[in-house]
Parts: sequence; structure tokens; C-alpha cells
Amino acid sequence: MTDTRVHQPPGRVRRGRDARAAQRRTRVRTWLPELERKIPWVDLLTEDQVRTIHDASMDVIEEVGVEFRCDDALAMWRAAGARVDGATVRIDREHLMALVGTAPSSYTMVARDPAHSVTVGDGKTIFTPSYGAPYVLGLDGVRRPGSLEDFRNFTRLNHLSPALHMSGGVVCEPMDVPVPKRHLYMTESLLKYSSKPFMGAVTSMERAEDSLYMAGIVFGQEFVRETTVMTCLANANTPLVWDKTMLDSVRVFAGANQATLFSPFVLGGASTPASTVGAVIQVNIEALTGVAFSQLVRTGVPALYGQWLSTVSMRTGAPQAGTPEICHMNLLTAQMARHYRLPSRCSGSCTSSKLV
Repeated sequence: MTDTRVHQPPGRVRRGRDARAAQRRTRVRTWLPELERKIPWVDLLTEDQVRTIHDASMDVIEEVGVEFRCDDALAMWRAAGARVDGATVRIDREHLMALVGTAPSSYTMVARDPAHSVTVGDGKTIFTPSYGAPYVLGLDGVRRPGSLEDFRNFTRLNHLSPALHMSGGVVCEPMDVPVPKRHLYMTESLLKYSSKPFMGAVTSMERAEDSLYMAGIVFGQEFVRETTVMTCLANANTPLVWDKTMLDSVRVFAGANQATLFSPFVLGGASTPASTVGAVIQVNIEALTGVAFSQLVRTGVPALYGQWLSTVSMRTGAPQAGTPEICHMNLLTAQMARHYRLPSRCSGSCTSSKLV
């Protein structure tokens, strides 16, 4: 019998497309661990200045108060001994700091793939995708509303990125899915197309419960009720208001030992004082009262000191994303969080570019 097979000469090296495809098939993907800081923190404030911001924050919480627009939350504060007048809650500083002190300085967020479990806090930094983009810039250079397919593609890309430690939350808004069931498709995609930690839905109590239940399908319902596998993002309704939607979601997630990122939404000069320090004091008030509330729900539940920072043009009223004040507030709020021994969130992409 004649052998008609074509034999490759010995020692011949595959090049071009075939070589790249073979390399992809055999490549062992490596994931970058949390960034562990080995240099000193950037502390712009002296100890006296930190104490001044803290004291000013406590004065406002004790004398002016913060609104909690949720009857269940008000009942919890009343039972805990806070002074409740309508929707306004005034908390003694010793009581507030005792609650904040029960939040852990670090915690582990457990992933479906143990290789992706991460430590939050303890001097370690994790990187997450962007959150809440209503539009997508396609490869054709055309900006358009986001779709479910975009959301799934971004989730896949986030999963494959060795430098990202979470698959995301609302990485883009899938406008082609009706709002009442949009969160179901997003949560399913985060669980299906990535094995990294993720963020749950917070736009209603029912949607928060759906996120927990769907995570329970993957991890086990009892496991999810005791182990932190996701984070929820709770935005304060600045100035000095926590609304019912956020508080209901916090009660669901914190009650199940899931982490909450308490993030005041800052428009410096509009929803906060125009001065940098004044805005930081307001962020401090809102973040600390949110963290304290989570500890009322469940003592020791993970909670993060967050913020989302922007400023407003005093000439036009337009929001601005790349001003020096935002960079300063990033550093100042992080220093305040370290003062309280809380993990913190930093805003990224501090630029006024129209393209980035």
C-alpha cells in the first residue's frame, strides 16, 4: 500500500495564523492577584485635620441628622435608641462609631471559581469594570444604546481580563430588555459567562431578592445566606438622604451577609458645598450613616466606604469629570476610610476627555 500522507519536514516551525491558534489552545491563563500596596499611603491630611473633618461630620449627624425615607429603617433606628423626628434620624457620635466599629476592615468575596476569590481591604486593591453606562461605542465608531448582547460580551471580556477581579454589575444598560425583567437577564449573564465575583441588583427589594436567589442556584441557598459572594451598590440621595429603594436593598443584602458599597453621589457645588473639604464632610456623613445602618441589619456584615465624585461648572451648571477637586476628594475620602478602618472605593477615569 502506498502512503499518500504529506509529511511535515522535521524541525519545521508553524507560523502565522495556525501558530497563533495553536498557542491559544495550549496557553495557560494566569490571573493577577489583588494589588498589595508596599509603599506608604498618600495622606494629604494631618491627624488634626482628620479629627476636624470627623468632628464636623459628627456635629451634623447629631444636630441636623440624616433622612432615612423608609418606615422599616426608621423603626430599626428608633429601637436602637436614635432620635427619630419624622424621617430625620439623629445619632449620638458614640453610638454611631460603635456601630461603624463592628464592620470588618477586610473580608473575602468568594467566587464560583476559587481562583477568583478576592480579599477586599487589608491594604489590598482590587479592580472592577465600569458601572452604569447607558451607551456603547461600537467597533464602527457609532455610539448607540447598550443591548443584552453587549452586556454579555462585556461580561465575557471582563472575565478574560487577568487584571479585573470582578465581572461587574451594570457594565452597560441592556436597553432592549424590559425594565421589570432586565435585572434577571443581567444577573444570569454575570453568573453564566463569568466565574468571578459580581454585583447584585439594587433597584428594588424584589430585585435584590432575585439576585440572592439566583446566586443561591449556583452556590447553594444556605451558602449564599452566610458567605459573601457579591456586592451591592447603594447610592445616597445626596444631600443627606437615604431613600427607601436603597434601604430596602441594603436590608436584603446585609441580612444575607452580602457586602454593601455605600456610595454618596457627589455633584460638587450643586448637591454638596462647593469647597473640597465641605464636600468631603458630606460624603463622610452619608457613608458612615449607611455603614452604621448595615450593622443594625446584621452585626459584622461587610460594608465599604464609597463615593462617586463629580463637580459642577459654576458658569454653566454642567457636570465635570476631570477637575483637580475630584482627585483631591479621592485621596481625602480614602484617608478618612482608613481612619475608620473601612475598605473604600476610589473613582477611576478622572479625565475630561470626550473620547475616554
